[in-house]
Amino acid sequence: MNSLNLLKTKQSVVYTILNNALESDKLAHAYLFSGIKGSLQQETALLLVQSLFCEQSKWACGQCVICNRIKNNVYPDMIVLDGSLGSIKKADVLDLQHRFALTSLEKYVYKIFIIKDAHHMTNGAANSLLKFLEEPSANVLGILISDQTEALLPTVISRCQVINFKRLSYLDNFEIAKLNNIADLEAYYYSKVVFNHLSVSDFIEHEAFQLFQITFERFIDLFDTKPDMALYSIHNILLKHKDKEVVRVGFDLFINMLIVFYGDTITQSQKVNEWYDLSVERHKKGVNSNQLLEVILETKNKINPSINNALLVDQMVYNLKEVM
Repeated sequence: MNSLNLLKTKQSVVYTILNNALESDKLAHAYLFSGIKGSLQQETALLLVQSLFCEQSKWACGQCVICNRIKNNVYPDMIVLDGSLGSIKKADVLDLQHRFALTSLEKYVYKIFIIKDAHHMTNGAANSLLKFLEEPSANVLGILISDQTEALLPTVISRCQVINFKRLSYLDNFEIAKLNNIADLEAYYYSKVVFNHLSVSDFIEHEAFQLFQITFERFIDLFDTKPDMALYSIHNILLKHKDKEVVRVGFDLFINMLIVFYGDTITQSQKVNEWYDLSVERHKKGVNSNQLLEVILETKNKINPSINNALLVDQMVYNLKEVM
């Protein structure tokens, strides 16, 4: 199933809105794609941009040279600002405006900007963008993506056509991951916890996911027999990383996947893969899952930016050992 069919089947209202705009050639100058992460916002933004340039069909074919250039972000008249990598500053928006003021490097009419996690714009960046949106150019299309629209300036929102993406189910996200050729275990991770943080198209390569996966699987392999070694794996693999944002995302994935895993030891909804299923069976026999879940949920409720994660983990593992 390609991106267009996913959009039609999983976000039919969004498809209808954009299809009508494309057919009537009446696209808004700016869109705000709103909704929880993992609801096809990024994929739809890419598909819409490709469709503006694809010469094969109204909706992008996804296979031609220009579609692939856009997919690989090697199209000079498309600028992507990614708030998931850090704050988007005023200088970033001013640079975007400057580049769009220059003569196009391409034969096509449109110039495109996409702002991922737009709520991470500083006030200066948002105000600069507002001035840009208030005087739209006929050949410029902007797409803002956010799951925290309440953090955006109301005046920025008012200059965009807001399109709300519905939350997708676990089964929807698992299917999407499998359609992206993701292996069963990683697809399960994505559909249960990763979709809230990372895109299906690139989560496998993301450092936070890789640290989470190594840490989680090492912890599950060790905890029921060598809990102290399991604790060491969290400190030595995940928490020692220098990038605080990578640690924050990885730790959140880790805690939430522990909740999923020990929930599966009580009632497993589906088979995943050999390692995961055998681990569930082993822990089901060797630990008190209900009490473990209480400890992990209590730990999750204590997570906040000011907490020392290392001390929080130490306390969690101590409490887990007490009830296992």
